[in-house]
Order: sequence, then C-alpha cells, then structure tokens
Amino acid sequence: RSLPAWQPTSLQYRELLDLCRELSSVKKDLVRAKCRLHAMEHSWHRNARVTALKTGQIEFYTWAAEEIEIEIKILAEEDRVLKEKADRRTKVKGLGLITAVAVLCETNGFRLFNNIR
Repeated sequence: RSLPAWQPTSLQYRELLDLCRELSSVKKDLVRAKCRLHAMEHSWHRNARVTALKTGQIEFYTWAAEEIEIEIKILAEEDRVLKEKADRRTKVKGLGLITAVAVLCETNGFRLFNNIR
C-alpha cells in the first residue's frame, strides 16, 4: 500500500500550535489555582500569605491567557488562508476562533484528509 508523503507543519501553524497548547496549559493551571483558592477560603484555618500568593497566581494566569489569546488572534488574522478556514469553522454554533485555530493547527490545516470520512 502506498502511503501519502509526510508533510511538515508550516512555520505559522507550528507557532500557532505552540500558542494554542500553551493557552490550554495556562487555562488548566488557572482552574487549578482557583480551585485551591476556593478550598483555602473555605477551610478551617486560612493562611493569609498563601491566599495572597494564590490570588497573585490567578491574576498572572488570567493575564497570560489574555495575552496568548490576543497573540493567536493577531497571527490568525495575518494569514488569509487560515482566516478563511477558521471563519468557515466558526459558523458552527458554539465554536470560536481560538478553538477553530487550534483544530486547524493540530490537523495541519486538514492537509492529509482526502474525504469527509
């Protein structure tokens, strides 16, 4: 059987892929920090220093997520082909630009897909 030749990811897709994966990681860390803060606030004994540190972490993760999202949007807007593909996917109800770009980057723009199945 003849397999299709492997095609490397374009540099722009690779950069966006790294940003999308970092965004996912930061959001997971943000949720984890919020859960820990919630647990500390409702515990028997609160440590004010740790609570302040956790609040600072939450602020940092929130800021980092916003910055990464802005960078993803800027890079997605620069590439006309990627923008068109993302716009087609965002017509699906509940699917936003960040998710559409992440799917496109993970699949290398659906380059190796020959049919709908």
